[in-house]
Amino acid sequence: MRTPRSVALGLLTFAILTLLALAMLLWVNVPVASFEPSTPTPVSGFAPVTLAPPTDAPPPLPPETRPPIAVPTPVLVVDTRSIVGKASWYCNYTDRAYSMSVCHYRYPDKAGQHDMYAAACAKLRAAMGPNWRGKTVTVTGNGTWVKVKLIDYCASEDKTIDLYRDAADVLGYTGILRVTVSW
Repeated sequence: MRTPRSVALGLLTFAILTLLALAMLLWVNVPVASFEPSTPTPVSGFAPVTLAPPTDAPPPLPPETRPPIAVPTPVLVVDTRSIVGKASWYCNYTDRAYSMSVCHYRYPDKAGQHDMYAAACAKLRAAMGPNWRGKTVTVTGNGTWVKVKLIDYCASEDKTIDLYRDAADVLGYTGILRVTVSW
């Protein structure tokens, strides 16, 4: 089970690794200026002495033919099995005063039963890929968690998941809550 603290720690670690990788890339791509020795200024009548190169030494390689320096490529590990976002609730037939919307026709809200179902919103569907329907995910929020089965489609672009009211009650909220969805 992932706690909000472990998720925050994971995001912080990811941010630090990303910044280190960017710093390495910038450091590697900074051109190194080659400095040619300057001619010394004669001081009080002295003149510089020019030495001839040894005849048996090979000529120095021009800068463009020198072998490149091998720099290790940083590897970033990204956790692609969770997403943080907003959750809301729908489908509540046990208390008609709080009925938000119609439940999925194959999964009615049964009185006295905890119906742990949810609808995947656009962000969650994009993160999970095309085979999201029928998967069981863990929703963590408000200091607790609940496992729900994704059985429906939510058209919201703003939210991540839309829970059946019974699952939302387990998390202890009745409105919008920031949650982490893991699969």
